[in-house]
Amino acid sequence: MPLHKLVSVTVGVPDVAGTRDYYTDFGLGPAADGWLSTTDGGRQLRLVRSDRRRLVELRIGVDDPDDLDRAEAALRGLGLPSWREDAALVAEEAVAGFRAVLEVPRAWYGSRRAPRPT
Repeated sequence: MPLHKLVSVTVGVPDVAGTRDYYTDFGLGPAADGWLSTTDGGRQLRLVRSDRRRLVELRIGVDDPDDLDRAEAALRGLGLPSWREDAALVAEEAVAGFRAVLEVPRAWYGSRRAPRPT
């Protein structure tokens, strides 16, 4: 199963404003809803309030829905629960308490599927 893209990372922090300022100084563009963007990658980092700094969610792009099926079967084989949300497979990491999401990029999914570049 190819993992092709780090879609986004959501990080919980005690001081959202201060952390947002740090990443803005680093060159990311802030939005009012907590997302920070890069010029080439778009919205990739989201900051949310948390009592401690921690990973909240990690989203990774996969090739197609078949990749989601294979990942779901692998998780089931390990006895780990997962579920589907639209064109995504979601699992929660029980120890650290974050969501791991594999998703098919919208451009590749559904009846309006874009042709694959060659």
